[in-house]
Amino acid sequence: MVKKIFLSFLRYITFYKVIRSQHKAIDKKIKYLKSRGLFRSYPLSEVSPTVMKYSFSKSSDKKWFDYFYSVYGKADSNVIPLPVYYSIIEPSLNNRLLINTVKDKNFYDLFMPDIHTAKVFLRKINGHFYDSDYKFVELNDKKLLELLSAEAKLILKPALFSGSGRSIMKLVLKEDGYYSDQTKITTEFLEKFGKDFVIQKFIKQHPYFSKFNPESNNTLRILTYRSVKDDKIHTLHTMLRIGKRGSFLDHDNNGGVTILIHDDDRLNDFACDIFGNKVDVFNDIKFSEMQKVPFVEETKKMAINIASKVFYGRILAQDFTIDETGKPLLLEVNCWGNGISQYQMQNGSVFKEFTGEVLDYCVQNPYYNVLAFPIKIKK
Repeated sequence: MVKKIFLSFLRYITFYKVIRSQHKAIDKKIKYLKSRGLFRSYPLSEVSPTVMKYSFSKSSDKKWFDYFYSVYGKADSNVIPLPVYYSIIEPSLNNRLLINTVKDKNFYDLFMPDIHTAKVFLRKINGHFYDSDYKFVELNDKKLLELLSAEAKLILKPALFSGSGRSIMKLVLKEDGYYSDQTKITTEFLEKFGKDFVIQKFIKQHPYFSKFNPESNNTLRILTYRSVKDDKIHTLHTMLRIGKRGSFLDHDNNGGVTILIHDDDRLNDFACDIFGNKVDVFNDIKFSEMQKVPFVEETKKMAINIASKVFYGRILAQDFTIDETGKPLLLEVNCWGNGISQYQMQNGSVFKEFTGEVLDYCVQNPYYNVLAFPIKIKK
């Protein structure tokens, strides 16, 4: 009885935190659309959303149906409201207790040696410094400069939790060392950085991707799903993220946009910013005039290969860059707190034809909340 009460309390706390934050988010988004005359009410009487058949759907989900209908322009019955995704689906498909290691950028070179990544010059793992080959380093400023190999530019990223560009720094070599803006990167700075990290090579992009913004690393994001029915891996969506001029980050919350890549490798005619604004021109690039996106199929194969190695995460958002030679390089595997809005704003339901099987799975199987306690959901 005590355990049941405790688990119910944890479920309530988890739901409350997610729903509260998402209610604030959708109210802001709806207000924005209405202020610009872009709001349209989802036609519930004509197209009934699949998720409404399940007990975890709430009346407030209607706002999310309205939002995606307003931006996407089509009534997709398989659209997923964000509160349902974050509080029910993602914790069911991905076991956070076991999946976090896959988010660690220091994980890839050691445990996925057949996957191409950006070259790492220095690592911080569990508070200690290591070189590219995971050999322990007694770091000092002289050794730091030696390890960084006089690269003109580098990128410092937290090994975990760098979503939306948090704490990512571009390092530039000057006469007396490396700087991020006015901050000199020293051993003392790295010791106090407070997070495990990687310092990676600054990738020179393939000319096709550089056209969109030569200052930012314009990345391919591929969403993969390992089916709960037959365990086959599917690529659900492929997007190109583009940074705004003046930014070396491509995230939409930093002013960038995201654009759908169709199954035949064509770019969509429009991209979306974080608010759902559609733009057919960005950074003076008219999307309808661009040629097909190169190297997409090779990147999808790599994404499926990576997903095949991950058994505790069925939904993965993988980020890749394409170097100047056309080689796809893995940047990050996102497996918790994944943003799904851009998919549903431009390409409809996040799970497409797999929506029913995903929702049924969430009902029939215990899921793990952020504290990793199993909880049953009743249909």
